Amino acid sequence: MCEEWRNDFPAFLAYVGRRPNGMTLDRIDNNRNYEPGNVRWAALMDQLSNRSNTHLIEYNGEKMMVSQWAKKLGMNHRTLKARIQRGWSIESAFTRPVPYPH
Repeated sequence: MCEEWRNDFPAFLAYVGRRPNGMTLDRIDNNRNYEPGNVRWAALMDQLSNRSNTHLIEYNGEKMMVSQWAKKLGMNHRTLKARIQRGWSIESAFTRPVPYPH
């Protein structure tokens, strides 16, 4: 956190405002501090996708995390992640039917 906000909570609160329901404070650029111009209120999924270790996958012009793609595709996220880790093309990983046991 920047020195100004560390020493002056009212200044911090005046800048960010009260937390909206369901939101968390997020840094826009994770390489910088919590400081003016680098914070925002964000939903948890937005914040998770803003992590430095998050792998976003682009498909058909959309970028999402594996868990988001799995939900959209109606697939278990572990299945989708395993396909990608095994070197499947994104097209195959996303479109090949999941075999179900009989």
